[in-house]
Amino acid sequence: MDDIIQEALEKGVKLHAAGQLDLAEQLYEAALNLKPNHPEANHHMGRLKIDQGKQLEAWRAPIG
Repeated sequence: MDDIIQEALEKGVKLHAAGQLDLAEQLYEAALNLKPNHPEANHHMGRLKIDQGKQLEAWRAPIG
């Protein structure tokens, strides 16, 4: 499962950098659905939310 998460994050980062924020968000969310407390996935999702102007959504409470 870690390989799947890492692949989703790598693709998400590339899409994020290319300005395709909706697609990047889908990949980050998929990674977080598999492992909600994944530090790198949470980091990238937070940065994405800031880039979307959603600063209040950038903070995500840990689950569990």
